[in-house]
Amino acid sequence: MTRHLVQLAELSIDQLQIDPDNPRDLKHETDDDPARIRLVRSIEKLGIENPLIVSAMKVEGRYIIIDGHRRYLCAKKLEMKTVPCRIYPKLQPAELALRRFEVQNNRVEWGPLERAEAFAQIKRAEGFDKDKDLAGYLGLSPTMVSSSLKLLNQHTRYKDLFEAHELKETYAIEFSRIRDFLRDVREFDIPKIIEILLLKAKHKVIKNGKSFRMIGKIFLKANRYEDQLHEFLQDPDMTLEELKEQTGETWLATMLERVQQALAKRYSSGKDLTAEEEAHRAELQDFLTSIDPRRSASAHPKHEHVMKESMETLLAASA
Repeated sequence: MTRHLVQLAELSIDQLQIDPDNPRDLKHETDDDPARIRLVRSIEKLGIENPLIVSAMKVEGRYIIIDGHRRYLCAKKLEMKTVPCRIYPKLQPAELALRRFEVQNNRVEWGPLERAEAFAQIKRAEGFDKDKDLAGYLGLSPTMVSSSLKLLNQHTRYKDLFEAHELKETYAIEFSRIRDFLRDVREFDIPKIIEILLLKAKHKVIKNGKSFRMIGKIFLKANRYEDQLHEFLQDPDMTLEELKEQTGETWLATMLERVQQALAKRYSSGKDLTAEEEAHRAELQDFLTSIDPRRSASAHPKHEHVMKESMETLLAASA
């Protein structure tokens, strides 16, 4: 790729032109779009922090936008006269397309902990007492901001523990999300449960951070699954897959629960099933009476397609 002399300058907003070949379709993004509102508020407070990237056009004094279309539209809404730009000379279409792609492709979004730490820093700096005040200041959902700060607090609390067990940050993030779901299981109190879970993760009995999500889901039903959870905590070699089998928290059990809820909704609305839907319900009922529904569907491969079709039809009918 050719190296170009690049200038930084303030350009009149009237000199800029949106790239008609921009892959990001902004036609459907209106002024009341939440992302647009947040960007407008940010520019109002701080100005445009990241210069637009533009390329000179054939017509002297005109520039096509390579990156920064949303900043340009927000600047127009705020009636700004000039905007900061990083200016390339006229580029050939192929190079313009490549530079546009590289600008977007090389951006790395903040991870959940990085975002949470930024929220905490702003909250301290601005002196906000409540999360909802910070959310209003940032133009974000109060639930999103509170959840993010809660994640940071949980992570900070257990960070040293995870490092001692030589576990990656992804484990800590996922664990932080389910910490409040844990409860005592007989002789195992919460600190002991945490120690057991981390040891299982360290020894790869719990294979990855996302596995904590399923553990949290099972702990939400701890009254129902106390025996199975007790065995899982007692046996250092018992895997999450084995726990799922014993509790029935397989895709089959999940789908059956959804079908049950969907049918209850359908009946409560006073609507009967059609003949086809009733046939699927009967087929599913016959299947369930022929097996132990707590077992995995993978143990019955010849029936799996029947179950899936019946359950998907009933879910669609009750939507």
